[in-house]
Amino acid sequence: MELFLGFVVGVVASILASLIVSILPTHQYRPVIAFGRNPSLFFRLLHHGEERQIKGRIDALFDAWRKKDSKAYLACWAEDAIRIVGPKSNEEYKKGSIGAGFNAACLRYSKIDAPCVILEHIAFSPTRDNAVVHVYYRMNLLRAQDGLPVFEESSEVYALRKADGDWLITSNIDHFCEIRSTSTG
Repeated sequence: MELFLGFVVGVVASILASLIVSILPTHQYRPVIAFGRNPSLFFRLLHHGEERQIKGRIDALFDAWRKKDSKAYLACWAEDAIRIVGPKSNEEYKKGSIGAGFNAACLRYSKIDAPCVILEHIAFSPTRDNAVVHVYYRMNLLRAQDGLPVFEESSEVYALRKADGDWLITSNIDHFCEIRSTSTG
């Protein structure tokens, strides 16, 4: 009887998950999927530990995007930070170029919003002074040139280092898994 009940519950859960995925846009079901994949991270983020400090750094990064605040954005990055655009690229951008790219994007878009930023996984080095973070986000942008909206969804990887009690981004592979930018119009 227990085996049959488990089977029925599994089938019902699969059907519900399929319906949710087919009806809702990615940014609305992604938090549920992230929780299902890594429920312990959700609870660790509620406590005042290393994970929460890392989340604070990632939140500060995306808050700087929303405010178009170059100083706050660059404060999230270590002095020796590098950024790589795309997982197959060999081109590395140092902190000065990272700031220039941020400023160019702020000019390109009259409005930048990131309504969905989800930390999906955090892996620490054995000494817990380095971490790799997988982040999913959705950005709603408004092109300054013509007022057309752009919706961008992506998963990225950030590497962070803890120095003097503060977590800073040391590297980022921009658009690690996927990017779906679409303009409507």
